[in-house]
Amino acid sequence: MNLDFRRSLLLRVMTLSVLVSGLGWPLSALAKVDLQVRASQTARYFLVNDRLRHQVTEVGLRQVADVREGVTTVVDGRLRYDSALFPTPVLKMRDYSKDVRDDEGFEAGARQAYVDLLTSSWAMKIGLIQFDWMESLSPRTSDAVTALDLRYGGFDSAGQIIEPVEAFSANTSVGFGSIEFMVVPRGKHHRLPKGENGYGYGEKVNRLLAGLERVVKGSGLRGSLDTSLKHGTIPVDIPNAEFGARFLKSAGGIDFSAFSWRGHQRTPALELSLFESEDSTTLAPAWELMAQETYQRMNSYGVFASYGGEAAVLRLFSLYEPGRKPGVLLDDDLAALVSMGTPDPSVIVGDRAYRKGALDDRLRAGGGFDYVFSRHLKIYSEGYVTVSRVTGVTVPGEGVEETYRDHTLTLRVTNESFSDVLISCDSTITGPDRSWLVNPDVSIDWRTGDAQRNGNSSEASWKLSVGGWLVQSESDKSALRILRDARQVYLRLATWM
Repeated sequence: MNLDFRRSLLLRVMTLSVLVSGLGWPLSALAKVDLQVRASQTARYFLVNDRLRHQVTEVGLRQVADVREGVTTVVDGRLRYDSALFPTPVLKMRDYSKDVRDDEGFEAGARQAYVDLLTSSWAMKIGLIQFDWMESLSPRTSDAVTALDLRYGGFDSAGQIIEPVEAFSANTSVGFGSIEFMVVPRGKHHRLPKGENGYGYGEKVNRLLAGLERVVKGSGLRGSLDTSLKHGTIPVDIPNAEFGARFLKSAGGIDFSAFSWRGHQRTPALELSLFESEDSTTLAPAWELMAQETYQRMNSYGVFASYGGEAAVLRLFSLYEPGRKPGVLLDDDLAALVSMGTPDPSVIVGDRAYRKGALDDRLRAGGGFDYVFSRHLKIYSEGYVTVSRVTGVTVPGEGVEETYRDHTLTLRVTNESFSDVLISCDSTITGPDRSWLVNPDVSIDWRTGDAQRNGNSSEASWKLSVGGWLVQSESDKSALRILRDARQVYLRLATWM
């Protein structure tokens, strides 16, 4: 079970700060508490092999307390249980490994828990915070400074998939705008799916290791071969703390922001090595093929601008990330065996595999245009090009300084012709392999109960959502490859009060 209650010193201080309102300040402060309870039931049915993949029950609690003037505490937690991961006599199930069940079956933890401090010149937050400095239409592209929960393919709202981090932020006004500072002592990487849960990452790694095993065994090396995958993490120490600053300015309908961030790659680079050893029992030669997930220390720089009128908004943005590690890196011995063992190494390691030491400077630039015709038709669009310049040695052994490009186009269309009914459709196309994703959704909102009863509201809000995710992505080069086995329909009923 994943009981992530985050018992760090920082969060213990946060918990005490919530209790202090009842210990040290006047009881009148207790009346300034906003408590929201929410619950939902979501079923996701895959179209690929007729299986109910998720049957998730979720309960959440959010409390906002005005402790005193300028001091507010926010605590937001959730409990999630996925019954589809456990055997039942009724529903057709896959035989999931213990890793998948432990990672996704049951989860309880805080999504946010921080103190908000407001003075005459500063606005500060300290605690467990969700933040996103990337101003993008899709939260799945916000991976420069923010870790995402991709266990379910990234299919959800930003609040659901952005991973919270323990942080301190401070914002102050200057003569020509405002500046925000952020420090994250413990950086996070993307939360990737485990094993065979159906979203592609585990399949990709297993296929890569299986291909390398065949090459090593067919090379004529004497002795046994063991294969291992070591999941990496971002080190928790002062030299690996993450920090950055952002400048914001709004004037005459123009919003502008720019940031600089010192952090880590959120997606792991797989570093593969071949080691020679000796069997301790037989003293015969032995070999170990090891894949190590690593997260490169790096800088990120972003610039965003938008101009909005009564019905239209134009957005421009750019993101530069120098010094990244390419996705697959091999040591010299293993790369030499692959190059000799097959006439086409890309069959084993993919089209973009390099020897260790290669670096990738990535630039992403694009923009968007939003237009509201009426409540019957609202259009939101975004497109960007990602240019990667890799310097290093490829697996066949050629020194390169090559550039490759990918592009992404996203279009969202919504309709609110009927009262309390929202119809929307998101479409994303990536290139150059022309993978695509479509997400139609129909949501109905309604309320039950009395608006006021004895001075307190007993009204509950409800939402019923029906939709699906259709993905076509057969290439390992695609930005949507992690969603490969993800064609699905979903039904969600949620309530909050």
